[in-house]
Amino acid sequence: MVNNLSRGKTVVDLTGQEVRQSGPLELGLGKRKKGIKQQMNPWWECVWELQDGIGQRQTVVRILNATGEEIIQQSSKTDASILQEKLGSLNLRWQEVCKQLAERKKRLEEQKNILSEFQRDVNEFVLWLEEADNVANIPLEPGNEQQLKQKLEQVKLLAEELPLRQGILKQLNETGGTVLVSAPISPEEQDKLENKLKQTNLQWIKVRH
Repeated sequence: MVNNLSRGKTVVDLTGQEVRQSGPLELGLGKRKKGIKQQMNPWWECVWELQDGIGQRQTVVRILNATGEEIIQQSSKTDASILQEKLGSLNLRWQEVCKQLAERKKRLEEQKNILSEFQRDVNEFVLWLEEADNVANIPLEPGNEQQLKQKLEQVKLLAEELPLRQGILKQLNETGGTVLVSAPISPEEQDKLENKLKQTNLQWIKVRH
């Protein structure tokens, strides 16, 4: 069966084999897609490829099934049975592929959510460190007992938070070790996030002392 499209030619047989010959329009779209992908981070590129690939192959599968059913209606009982079995096998394989791709997309979504939560938690911890640093660096006015009392109270509250904050930082370091290896981000973003986590640890040491 040959399906001539304005964007090129697709040759498909009943075993699911496909040979594409790109036309001018498809070549233009291919260049445009390539340019878009180059601007994406790895996560979006994976999602793009999943969605794009499924859409293209779904059309092929529909054509195969429709054409196969037409041939079955015109075939002998024996040939129809063989073809029906081939179509059934093809559809089962297609469903399995769709299932695997859906699971992969789900994992990518989960990784993206973990990354977002990690970045949010790091930012919140950095804000707390900045607040603690600001309190520690408040200049005292000689003889101003009220100011001294307020600062001592603030320092006391921050000191009470230290054990909790230490636990949070420990969790951030553990999560960061996993996220920085598996997160769907570019090397540049990975380096930036890793450096931010290192600076956070250095700032923590400064605040504690």
